[in-house]
Amino acid sequence: MKPRTDQEKEAEASFKLAVYSTRSRTRSWREALRRAQELNPDDWNYHRQEWSFTPTEAGKKWLEKFQKLEQPYYPKLEIPTPPPKQQ
Repeated sequence: MKPRTDQEKEAEASFKLAVYSTRSRTRSWREALRRAQELNPDDWNYHRQEWSFTPTEAGKKWLEKFQKLEQPYYPKLEIPTPPPKQQ
């Protein structure tokens, strides 16, 4: 894992505030969640949390975001080939 930037740290704090706000039934959760998404748009957790409130649209929204990706959803896994065993 790479160290988080200040912007990513602020996004995480906004996300946690949004989750807390949904549990406490305050209205500020949407604003906090959108702030987290703006600060770190590449973190899929922030988007999935929002989509969980609209399950009938979640798949469509995921596909739209997936199709706009410039990089693969999962990074290519580099597995080195072990040398042949000596007999």
